[in-house]
Amino acid sequence: MIAPAMDREVLDAAGKLKFRALVFVGVLVNKPKALLSSFMYFREHSFNRIADLSQFGFEIEPPGHSVMVAEISCGKDERYWTDDAFAKEAVMADLLREDLVKREEVVEMHVFRAEHAYPIYTLHYEGHRQKVLDAIDQTANMETAGRQGRFAYINTHIAMKMGYEAADRLTAKLAAAAGGQDEAPSVSPPAVRHQGGGRAG
Repeated sequence: MIAPAMDREVLDAAGKLKFRALVFVGVLVNKPKALLSSFMYFREHSFNRIADLSQFGFEIEPPGHSVMVAEISCGKDERYWTDDAFAKEAVMADLLREDLVKREEVVEMHVFRAEHAYPIYTLHYEGHRQKVLDAIDQTANMETAGRQGRFAYINTHIAMKMGYEAADRLTAKLAAAAGGQDEAPSVSPPAVRHQGGGRAG
């Protein structure tokens, strides 16, 4: 993807940055709203968070239905990651346990995955992250942003701000490469903040 490739020590540092994966289980439910709120959080279930997309103003098809998305944080060696049927049944059991749906109200379920969802702050991760970010800073036509791009456990509004900042830095880099006078502004990684709940990391 990057040519020429980054130095081996940069690739090694990137390989030491670990992520927790997410398995999303989408549930089509035969009722207009499945939850009383947009999100609900749990500590003792297969999923740590579940969302009701009908609470966000989405037009759900067919009419009169809602879509819930349960999020299971896990490792890639766990059965949730490798077994769709197991993940679906675990979510179904917990939905029934909380009396959020009845089994006959569930029309269908689908599983999709995100391998690099939550950064894991292992010992000495700061040095590995900085080595990667320094290499990106020195690349004239590339920038990175967001939770995965800067290995930072942040919320959406901070990720959006990072996107604007990345665009400013990239614009300055390209201008400098073209002979302009702009110097790319630097950015420090955000301080470690633990957000969210349950098994999210």
